[in-house]
Amino acid sequence: MSEEEIAASKEALAAVRGTQRVPGSIPFVPLERMKSAMVDEATGVGEDESGQMFVSCSVSFPGCSLDMLRWWFCEGCKGSAEYRRWHPGDHFECHWSDGWYEGKATVSGEIHFVKEALGADRGSKPMTLRIQFRDPPGDAFALCARVGVKDAFLGWLDVGHFVHYPVPTPDGFELRSRFWLGDIDLPHDSRLRLCRGLVKAVANTRAVRAFAARVVDGRESLFDLGRATYRHATEEFSVLATFLADAYAKRAHLRGVN
Repeated sequence: MSEEEIAASKEALAAVRGTQRVPGSIPFVPLERMKSAMVDEATGVGEDESGQMFVSCSVSFPGCSLDMLRWWFCEGCKGSAEYRRWHPGDHFECHWSDGWYEGKATVSGEIHFVKEALGADRGSKPMTLRIQFRDPPGDAFALCARVGVKDAFLGWLDVGHFVHYPVPTPDGFELRSRFWLGDIDLPHDSRLRLCRGLVKAVANTRAVRAFAARVVDGRESLFDLGRATYRHATEEFSVLATFLADAYAKRAHLRGVN
């Protein structure tokens, strides 16, 4: 990754930070209504009575196609250099569970390990996440995943979900990102999976979710974590929108693809 490309991403990041608004409150949309959440255009942060958060944000990608977005996740973001270009302030490193290979048709079933912060410029510390991509609901192209964090004692803990859903526009597409934070569970490979029922019952309460927000990312509440997630997602995709078309064209040229 060239110094010029990183510098351009830093400029794009500064630009979006200069215009970004503080997200407002919106009604909580449960995970079971994922399809309707992708259609609903309301953006902001919602909270249910148990302290679980719903985050909704959207970013325009003028001059970009859905094939470009698919390429970025399936081939373009192959390692830490590309990951840092995507968000030079919050992204640090990444790798894929199966290494990397050209020609991926989908990321469903793949696992992405990333090290990132949700606002390093505001004191957020980097954390390691495990992003397990799943099949999207319905036939439309979307990027769906279960997100986990690593605890020193419990090992991996699943803590949230996201979906990135592109909607075509006359000049490109709008990427609608929806996050559900605070749905805590032990994954199938946890060494404590026999205690799964107990862990879920204890962890999925307002008090424990608030405690987890402080421990995982130093936030006062899950609502603050939701706002940080909104800010981070808006920044990273706004930066990506500035170079995606050029990166796609450059890779196609190097591979001899018209």
